Amino acid sequence: MTDEAPAPLVPAEVDLRDFPGMWFDVSRLIKSETWVMGSGDECKAALTLWMQSWHQVPAGSLPNEPRMLEHLSMSKRWRSVSEHALRGWVLCSDGRLYHPVVCEKALEAWIEKLTSSISGALGNAKRWQIEIDVDEMRRQLLRSVDLLRLVAPQSRVLKKRAVVVNVAASLAESSPQSPPDAGNESPPDIPNASPPDRNRPDQTGPDRTLSLLPPTGGGGAAPRATPPPPAVLVFDGKNADQLNGKAVALLADNFDLPEQWGVDAEALGFKPQEVLREGEKFRQYWTRGRGKGTRRSVKGWSQTWSNWLDKAAKDAR
Repeated sequence: MTDEAPAPLVPAEVDLRDFPGMWFDVSRLIKSETWVMGSGDECKAALTLWMQSWHQVPAGSLPNEPRMLEHLSMSKRWRSVSEHALRGWVLCSDGRLYHPVVCEKALEAWIEKLTSSISGALGNAKRWQIEIDVDEMRRQLLRSVDLLRLVAPQSRVLKKRAVVVNVAASLAESSPQSPPDAGNESPPDIPNASPPDRNRPDQTGPDRTLSLLPPTGGGGAAPRATPPPPAVLVFDGKNADQLNGKAVALLADNFDLPEQWGVDAEALGFKPQEVLREGEKFRQYWTRGRGKGTRRSVKGWSQTWSNWLDKAAKDAR
């Protein structure tokens, strides 16, 4: 590789193979040159490469090998569509191709995954009164945040409280202790939120405001506001008593393993560290992996945990 090649846009450890879905910004995609200027076959090959890169390691990258690219594109007309399909991809110093837009989404997903893992680990450490080292996860988070600031400084993920808190903790751990009178340290530089985008459906502006006022000049009744959708129930491991016995709930991103579940696991022969490891794998699978979106009662989740332990025990034999 030449010295002029840029550094990879995503850290080498970013692995999203347990993420079955990939986020697309529809408005941004259909206005892109790749979409507007491409034929049907060209756009199909381009989007297929984007999706294939999501489950490569690191996520958002592709091997710079013509035959592999042809295979991954699933195109029968690769020679005629390859130039357009590879539009926007950048060859980096590790010899792989990276797409800035896919890398932006991959970094956001990875940062969300890391913050969720850190939160779960610290919660379990407090619950079980043991020490869990999250320094490496925080270092990975810091690397990903730095790259996301370069690729997409407007990203909303950079403003999330969990990200800001963990970045500050990582910086504090990696910096030497300052003398007591050195009070010039500032919090990490988190980019300001981007201005409202009128094309985003989740934002309101002057032309998107829903008026609930009665019509002027008449005696008609005010139109009824649409009732809000029912709240989505989540089970975080600590609110079992608050959930109705028959209510079904998602597993919360900040799920902490209930104490009794851990006791039951230890009774089956699992060591405390093994319980924590399996608990984290359980949470990741049902909140970020293939099980995402599954809803069960608390009793159902308890049975699911028992089945999970049975499988883990069999796999360990």
